[in-house]
Amino acid sequence: MVPITDCIYFYYCRTAAGSKEHSFPAGLGGRRMNKGILCEACNNGFSELDGLLVRQLDLINGLIGVRPDHADSPKPARVTSALGPLTMDQRGQPAFTAARVLAGEHLADGSIRMSVGVENQKQLQDWIEQMRGQGIGIKLVDRRPAQIFLPTPLEGRWAFGGNDGFREIGRIAINFLATRWPGVARDEGLRPFKEFVRGVRTIGADEPRAVWYAPTDAFPLPESPFAFGHQVLVVLDPVSGEAYARVRLFSAFDVFVGFGRLSKLPSEAVLFDIDPLAERPPDDLRVTGLPPGRVPAVTHPPTAYEDMNERLTLQVQSLFARVEDRQWKVRTEGLLDAVNATRELPVRERRDRLAELLQPHLGSILHLIRPAVRLHLGLQPQERAPADRHVEHPALGRVA
Repeated sequence: MVPITDCIYFYYCRTAAGSKEHSFPAGLGGRRMNKGILCEACNNGFSELDGLLVRQLDLINGLIGVRPDHADSPKPARVTSALGPLTMDQRGQPAFTAARVLAGEHLADGSIRMSVGVENQKQLQDWIEQMRGQGIGIKLVDRRPAQIFLPTPLEGRWAFGGNDGFREIGRIAINFLATRWPGVARDEGLRPFKEFVRGVRTIGADEPRAVWYAPTDAFPLPESPFAFGHQVLVVLDPVSGEAYARVRLFSAFDVFVGFGRLSKLPSEAVLFDIDPLAERPPDDLRVTGLPPGRVPAVTHPPTAYEDMNERLTLQVQSLFARVEDRQWKVRTEGLLDAVNATRELPVRERRDRLAELLQPHLGSILHLIRPAVRLHLGLQPQERAPADRHVEHPALGRVA
């Protein structure tokens, strides 16, 4: 557990807010800043919790090209293959992370001629320095471009959820509550939930969960207007005095957040749609007030923890199908127009031009990726998933 022991939100501590806080994590594509939520100590204190969720979703970020708010470009996903560790960008383009010796041949003069694959000049220089450090002299005799052809599927692994991951999702929900209704976010009734988010309080066995996976029969959310959109729904009900949120990441991972009983609530349901691929505001966010009856006024966690493996497996499968479609679209943008333009060329020139256009796609691995996804269920500390909780899926491999 990652405890946050200092001040938390200006609603708790006596330090004035003023530190720029991303309402949605910058590492997941959040662009909006709010100076009215956190003081500097709170902001710094939550950085590790932010980083945890971002690391859990790094694979998806890299495969679709999410650019963290303070970065100049997206960070490619890291995957593994039979030939060594790779990165893969939003085009589905693989790149080895280090130089590789592809072949070697002993020559008559006692030297060895080696074929070495590198992605860039730095990898080549690092390899040469490594060899020289071992007392091996290197002489470059030939350079030529090449493509990567992988004989086996790639494997991507990541974890999602867990107690700390759910604490961060709860924190995201509070951020949007505080942004829209700052007075409600100061309510003393939120203290137990905030202490859970801080990591200084665990949920008792006789208490309802603070954060839980959306059950199979959960009410439908409006479809996100963004291809890989994040959604945060916040519902306030003055009749019951209860407030809850629903956080959906990449239109796939769906989690409820129960704030508990609060006082002086307005009757509102507001949906925040976040585009992680947007470059800047205002394109990054759409805010929609939902009419009464569109979503339930209250919701509670299931009384028995259901086995979510099958549901999560299908969600991941659907997500990767969309990732694959996006990579193909990005990779082949303009290709069809360029191919059609060859119709006006003489036959010989047309063939040469077609070969030139298709050459970069020969090593495409879009249909080779087969992620083996490890999903940690977000159980409360007093609950434990059985050791044999897993499912086999032909497309995804073993999901534990």
